[in-house]
Amino acid sequence: MTSQESGDIRVFISYSHDSTQHKKSVFQLSERLCIEGVDCNIDQYERSPAEGWPRWMNKQIDFANYILVVGTEIYEKRFKGRMNREKVVELSGKERS
Repeated sequence: MTSQESGDIRVFISYSHDSTQHKKSVFQLSERLCIEGVDCNIDQYERSPAEGWPRWMNKQIDFANYILVVGTEIYEKRFKGRMNREKVVELSGKERS
């Protein structure tokens, strides 16, 4: 039985690691949704998936009832292929983990 069949609400949050504060804010949003009874998932709950991040993300999208996008200028540019990882590091001022 999928989460949709059981009536559970499953959310995957997609976002970019713009800054440490932005990442923390997304984590807090996810935690709040969990407190409210939503089965919410973000990359911060994982260490390093064996299948790699792209496949892990695709699985999360397939399993979720809803995809919540925390859209920022950096997210949009990366999504559209206009910004590489090095530029994100430059704009945020820090290397992501």
